[in-house]
Amino acid sequence: MIKRIVLSGSGMVGKMLFKELQKRGYEITIVTRDIESVKKSCPNATNYILWDETQLDKSIDGAYGVINLAGAPIAGRKWTKEYKNTLTESRIRTTRQIVSSINKSRVKPVVLINASAIGYYGTRNTKKIFDENDNAGSDFLAKLCEAWENEANNAKKSKVRVVTIRSAIILDKIEGSLPKILSPFKYFIGGPIGNGRQPFSWIHIDDEIGVILLALENPKINGAINVSSPQQISNKFFANSIGTILNRPSFLPVPSFVLSLLYGEGAQVLTTGVNVSSKKIEGLGYKFKFGDILTALKDLLK
Repeated sequence: MIKRIVLSGSGMVGKMLFKELQKRGYEITIVTRDIESVKKSCPNATNYILWDETQLDKSIDGAYGVINLAGAPIAGRKWTKEYKNTLTESRIRTTRQIVSSINKSRVKPVVLINASAIGYYGTRNTKKIFDENDNAGSDFLAKLCEAWENEANNAKKSKVRVVTIRSAIILDKIEGSLPKILSPFKYFIGGPIGNGRQPFSWIHIDDEIGVILLALENPKINGAINVSSPQQISNKFFANSIGTILNRPSFLPVPSFVLSLLYGEGAQVLTTGVNVSSKKIEGLGYKFKFGDILTALKDLLK
C-alpha cells in the first residue's frame, strides 16, 4: 500500500525532503500559499492544496503522516514588533490548523512531525549541554518554540505520535545561513562573530533530512528530538574551519553591535548559542553522515 504524506513548508528543508520522499515512493500532498511557485520547486507532487480548512481536512484524513515545516525565516531579518508577530503567526496558526484537521479526521494519521529549533533552550551563558528533558528558556525565541511545540502536541489527544524536531543551524551549500557566512571569507575578511566563544550548534542538511525520515518511519521515536551534530564547537572553531577549507584568513571578527544594529533582538541567533546533546536520536538508531565540521564543510564546499 502506498503511503500518503501531507507536507507543509517548501523552503530549503522542505524541497530536499520532498525529493527524498518521492524516491521512497510516498504520495505527497503539499500545502502552500502559492501553488504555482511550489510546482516549480517541488514538481510532480501527487497534489497541491492551499491553506484552506476544507482542503486540509480532506487531505489529512487517511494520510499516513503529516510533516509541518512552515514558518517565516528566523535568521537574517530584523525582529521588529511586526516581524515578531509574523514569526509567531506563521508557526502557531499553521500548526493549530493542522492539528485541528488531524483531530477532526475520521482516519487519523500515524505521525505528526513538527519543526522546532534549539532556540527552545534560550540564550544562556553556560557550558551546559542541553538535552530534550531540559526546560525552555525565557527569551522570545524560546517561548515561541515552546508554544509551537505545545500546539503540535495537541495532536496527542487523537493518539497520534508527535515528534518535534529541534534543529540546530542547518548548513546547506545553496540556501540558508552558510552562503551568507561564506561571503566575507571569499573577500579575505572572514572571522568569528564577536569573541567567537559562543557555542555553534550545527547540522548538515543531509543529516537534517535523514533524522526527519527516520522519525517518520520509526514508531519508537516520540516527543522532542535535538537535531544537531554530536560535535560540540565554538563559533571561532567554525570560522577557523571555514578558513582552513577555503584557504582564507579567519581572524577578523564581526562585531556584535553591528549585528544588533542590523537585526535588533534577532542578532541573538548569531551572537549567542547553546550546546545540545544528540544522544537521544543516536540511541534510537540514527548514524550521522557528517559528525564533524571539517568533513561537513568539505562536502558542502567541494
